[in-house]
Amino acid sequence: MNAEARGIEMEIAGGYTKKILNIDLTRRKSVVTETSDEFALKYIGGRGWGAKIVLDNLIKHPDLKPFDPENVVVIAPGPLSGLYLPASGKTSFISISPATGIYGDSSMGGLFGVELRLAGYDALTIRGRANSPSIIRIDDGDVEIASASGYVGKTCSDTERDVKEDLGDIETRVAVI
Repeated sequence: MNAEARGIEMEIAGGYTKKILNIDLTRRKSVVTETSDEFALKYIGGRGWGAKIVLDNLIKHPDLKPFDPENVVVIAPGPLSGLYLPASGKTSFISISPATGIYGDSSMGGLFGVELRLAGYDALTIRGRANSPSIIRIDDGDVEIASASGYVGKTCSDTERDVKEDLGDIETRVAVI
């Protein structure tokens, strides 16, 4: 189902909504920021947007460590996500890696990035430190930060299955970090 069919108003310039959903786990709040056409075209999306956001954060916090609350995790679909073209459904995860202590990115396939874009966002940033394991639930324009205590100790596959069961929606897209 496309965004218009869901009743979501989107201005898509060159395939972008030009909106980033920013989550602060410490404050348990979210805010949406808008990007410019220049930003969208210069950094292209997915990995490019994430690299720019992480680099800007490193300039502000040059001694940043992976688990510092000031670190940012960027989740961004590629520029072709949602177009249903072969290999277009990639979503990038970008941050200062806990494995290496330096910049790192990883990509996954699937429909998570497509659904993020259909919810109205080109990227999701996560900062801060939650007091307990948390779920970020994005349902079109609504954002909720809830407890994930019932999923602690489970595998990623089991967590995904259980989240879908708990929400009563097997079409829900889940990314487990």
